[in-house]
Amino acid sequence: MQHQLLNSILIIINIELIKKETLDHYISEGKENYYRDRVEILKEDLKEDFRKWKESNPQKQFSDYKNKCIEEMKTGMQFLGEILYIGLSLTALGEIEEKND
Repeated sequence: MQHQLLNSILIIINIELIKKETLDHYISEGKENYYRDRVEILKEDLKEDFRKWKESNPQKQFSDYKNKCIEEMKTGMQFLGEILYIGLSLTALGEIEEKND
């Protein structure tokens, strides 16, 4: 049980770090507006994907969908471009979740 809790805490810390580093990268490149635009586009895409997913999984919540997305992202993190996209996606998922809470 403690091992599972520790893993959960480390995942949360890593997610927050990826989100922060992604934002910092775009700011350092002078692309903060691009960053915000991409997050907004991804939020709309994710909301639409969630609606479709929810039709097949009516008993599940957004947090289940978010966890599924994160698991899929973790398997694909290999290159900087992918990590930046994942950082944008994690930010978008977080903002959607905050709005729904």
